[in-house]
Amino acid sequence: MDQLVRDVSNRLNVDEDVAQTALGAILKFIKKNYVTDEGSLDFEQILEHLKGAGKLLQKEEAREEKSIPPPQATNTTSDAKSSTATTGGTSSIVGMIIQVLKLLGILTMLKTFLEPIFGESVTRMIDSVEEGAELTAVFRDLKIDRDQGITILNMLWTTMQEKLDQKTLERIMSSIPALQTLLDTIKNKKDE
Repeated sequence: MDQLVRDVSNRLNVDEDVAQTALGAILKFIKKNYVTDEGSLDFEQILEHLKGAGKLLQKEEAREEKSIPPPQATNTTSDAKSSTATTGGTSSIVGMIIQVLKLLGILTMLKTFLEPIFGESVTRMIDSVEEGAELTAVFRDLKIDRDQGITILNMLWTTMQEKLDQKTLERIMSSIPALQTLLDTIKNKKDE
């Protein structure tokens, strides 16, 4: 994971502390939302396969527990600065709306009402929107924009693909539909 931290730092031109915090936050997000099943690794086993990931996760959990603000990206290139300046905007408004709906219990009511009509897929779709907003909020707190956050996620996912078995990777994706949605964003940009 040390090499991944350096790669993220170099690619996005952010401090290694920001890269570590972003990776730790993504790992924490995965831990929170991952549901294991028979034949796939549990989260502790995943961390064992990703040497150094446990340390990043512990550091992020300790930072959050102590309410220490995350380090913020201080990019040195003009492209990175203009990119960071766009943090917020539409994605933060959507994130705020989703958080308000979640706090008011409206999303839960929607799921309860729509699931009998449309099936489990609508529940997964609403969960995916909630998860995506949650992860985007993490990126916003770090003062990195959505594209930078998705790049970090993609780099972590590539590392996970190298280290984990296919069954576990598939289980992670099925447990956390927002990951697939965010990773598809990168794929779609490459196809354009």
